[in-house]
Amino acid sequence: RTKRSSTGTSFGDKKFDEQVPLATTYGLPPTHNNDQGTTDMKNMRRTILELQEQLWQVTLQQDKKTSVLRIPQDKTNNPDGMLRDSVDQDTIKERRRRVRLPAFTLSDMQKAREWLMKYNSLTHHICFSETEKLADLEVRLKGDALSSFIYLPEEDKRTWKRLERAQCEWYSLNRSYREVARKAEVHLEVMLISYLKAVVNPEMRKAIVYRGPKTYTQAVDICVEVKTDFLTDQYHPTVKTLTEFTQQNYQSRDNRQKGNSQQSERGWDQVQEKRSCFTCKKVGHLKIDCWLNKKKNIRHHNNQETTNQQEETPVEEIINIFDYLFGNNQQEQTAQQERNRFKIRIKCNNQKV
Repeated sequence: RTKRSSTGTSFGDKKFDEQVPLATTYGLPPTHNNDQGTTDMKNMRRTILELQEQLWQVTLQQDKKTSVLRIPQDKTNNPDGMLRDSVDQDTIKERRRRVRLPAFTLSDMQKAREWLMKYNSLTHHICFSETEKLADLEVRLKGDALSSFIYLPEEDKRTWKRLERAQCEWYSLNRSYREVARKAEVHLEVMLISYLKAVVNPEMRKAIVYRGPKTYTQAVDICVEVKTDFLTDQYHPTVKTLTEFTQQNYQSRDNRQKGNSQQSERGWDQVQEKRSCFTCKKVGHLKIDCWLNKKKNIRHHNNQETTNQQEETPVEEIINIFDYLFGNNQQEQTAQQERNRFKIRIKCNNQKV
């Protein structure tokens, strides 16, 4: 009894603020058989527990409002190998709402490199992971840039560094190919024009040389123009007289003979004429140069001249011919009149004659 009373006396002498942690930690100390003191201690303990619970709920609500989004500690997320600072989630949403990632369509290596650097910095600003960055890249590319991305190997599309290096290599290779194709195209035009000169006729060849086309299409247009002019000349020929026609044939024959002699002197092979004449069936000339046709033309020309002369007889000559006929009739009539006018009567044997 003495020991319990001493313990209770010592506990009762302490202050109230020192009694609270002892009560929560070690439970309620032994007290006197006083009902009023027991109820006060129970109420105090209940109040402390309620306050602790309220404090815990307030702490949880504050943690939810100020919660942060932390990127996993992976060095591949940052090209510099440094870990990013934690960014508030609301800030990330606001950045992604404001930032618009650009599209890329050109196929120049320098511009592609600049665009990839800009895209990388923007994705770092809006806190894209590497997977999201690679997935969004294919959507941003267009035209030649998209075709180059599609033809890249799948191994180069797994990481950002390999993708950036492969993309720049593809652009440099594509540029060298385009340069080679451009040079080949220039030489191809020259080769095609020279081949066209070799196969066309002399008139077209002269027109191509004089005009000097730069492309094969221009050379073909020149040939078509010369051909159409030649056809129009054939459809509308000039009418020539017989003397001009024969003179032209003689000149063509003389020119042909001179050309054959020049070719023989220069050592060229003479091309044998295999065409035959339609009129005389002889080989060596055509119907237009045949001598029989020339004879017929000359004879026809002479006959035509005689008929023209007969047709062109003046009307005065015809009238003179009729005058001559009428004149003869008048002479006969006058002779008869004169014959009747001068009569001589002769008597022979008493008969009148």
